Amino acid sequence: MTYIKRRELLGLGVAAGVALTGCLGDGDSESSNDPVVSVSETRYNPRNLSVAVETTVTWVNDNSTIIPQHTVRSKPFLEESADWNFDEELSEEGDEVSYTFETEGLYTYVDTDKGEDCMCGLIAVGDVSYDDPLPCSPVVGGGC
Repeated sequence: MTYIKRRELLGLGVAAGVALTGCLGDGDSESSNDPVVSVSETRYNPRNLSVAVETTVTWVNDNSTIIPQHTVRSKPFLEESADWNFDEELSEEGDEVSYTFETEGLYTYVDTDKGEDCMCGLIAVGDVSYDDPLPCSPVVGGGC
């Protein structure tokens, strides 16, 4: 399983962009179909996401408040949760982090400052699903 921070790819992305300039032709460029999870002040959006194996998910800090810090930390808060190790900080608005899910399963995560009852998320990878509300869902009394 791999993950990449945006800052680590900035130089590589600029170099690749320069190298590709003029080489793409006149056709329409193909955009990425990889899903994005928006991290706002009080929630991950979407809270539940279903993806295929080998999909890269990117979390983007869209919190424009005075204190925009968030985390994305793996935490098995469901009995069915897959075992994975992910712990990333999104310190400022616009920060992003990505993770490629290589194995089928239910991957759960939280914002460590807010906790699973306030700010949590789930990625269902492959031929699995989870339809019940998460602990942070307003339906079960969660959310902040």
